[in-house]
Amino acid sequence: MKARELELLGRLVGHWSVDLTAKMPDGSLLHGKGTVRASELSMERGIRTEMRLDAEGTGAYDEDDLWGYEQWEKKIHLYSITSTGAVHDHSGAWKDDKTLELH
Repeated sequence: MKARELELLGRLVGHWSVDLTAKMPDGSLLHGKGTVRASELSMERGIRTEMRLDAEGTGAYDEDDLWGYEQWEKKIHLYSITSTGAVHDHSGAWKDDKTLELH
């Protein structure tokens, strides 16, 4: 049986047009428009997302992410590599069916 947390994460699967505002490590805001393609991996135990944006003041911005659910600690994990050279990971949990809080 698939964990509810994975079912919620599975809603990301697809090809999306996005308008994004993200807070960068230096505190600045990154605004961009582009696409996100998300696919399941590891027998539906995780998600891979590929984000391609045209970012204001920066131009092309790419980000590749791996998402998974750690069943023993009951947390979602996200590992990201970006075209700016940033590599980071986050963990967190679903607050409700529409809100994933990561730190």
